[in-house]
Amino acid sequence: MPKKPLQNKEKGRRLIGRLRTKWMDQAQKDVEAKGEDRRQSDLGNMPGIKDDREDSDGEEMDHDSGESDKSSTSCDSSEPPSDSDDSSEMDEEECERRRSECMENLIDLERQFTLLREQLYRERITQVDTKLSEVRSGRAQEYLQPLEQLQENMRIRTEVAGILREFRLTNIRNKFEAEEQASRQNYESEKSLLWDSIQGELQEKVRRLEEDRNSVDLSADLWLVERSYGKPIRRGKVSEPGRRKPVTVSGPYIVYMLSDSDILEDWTAIKKALSVSKRKSDRECFLSPHMMPSMCAWGSGIPGACVASVGDIVH
Repeated sequence: MPKKPLQNKEKGRRLIGRLRTKWMDQAQKDVEAKGEDRRQSDLGNMPGIKDDREDSDGEEMDHDSGESDKSSTSCDSSEPPSDSDDSSEMDEEECERRRSECMENLIDLERQFTLLREQLYRERITQVDTKLSEVRSGRAQEYLQPLEQLQENMRIRTEVAGILREFRLTNIRNKFEAEEQASRQNYESEKSLLWDSIQGELQEKVRRLEEDRNSVDLSADLWLVERSYGKPIRRGKVSEPGRRKPVTVSGPYIVYMLSDSDILEDWTAIKKALSVSKRKSDRECFLSPHMMPSMCAWGSGIPGACVASVGDIVH
């Protein structure tokens, strides 16, 4: 905005300078033309020169224009000095008059230019205010077209952002499902490993308890045999039949052809076989998940209780 008045002022100055130069040149040309016409009229009014010119024109009618120019030049040189002084004074007066007229015209033009410049400035200010009010109210074309472009860009970017959001949500959902499935599988595998480890530990405990029970049963049987015979019996050693005391038996009786050690070994093998079969059935009942609560109803809920019940049944 501040540059336009300066530019208009500079343009006005240049225009005024050109007009002033043009008017001065035109005034100079007019003055020279009028002075030439006046000199020609003065020369025509002189009698001697007029007759000479008439004679020369009558005699040399068929001659070229160069000779006529020479005759006019000779006539100009023969003018009296008083007429040239009068014409020079008249030319100066005419120049002054033309100069004053040109200055008046120049002043008038400057005044008109100033008025036009002020009018143009007011019109420009009005246009700027109108555009500003249209922009503020949202009715200017310079504002509406970029606004439409911005709205279109916003719609496209919003649509792209919505599609990208859906894709990201789908990706996150898939990742969540994959992690959930991996966690479930890890849980199942850890559960299976824990179940196998507990099962192995319990089986090892059952085996040890059975071995202890069998050894205890064998020791008890040996103790009972010792009490019945009245002397200790060593394992793996058969009593000599020659040193055995005869037993007095009355009534019907059964004579065993085996030695006491063989009978004890057979009895131990039978008890082990019974305990193994019972242990298998109890183990199946114990290791099945849906039978675990029912085992706790037996009393202690451990394999030792089952083994003890088996021992009670055998005894």
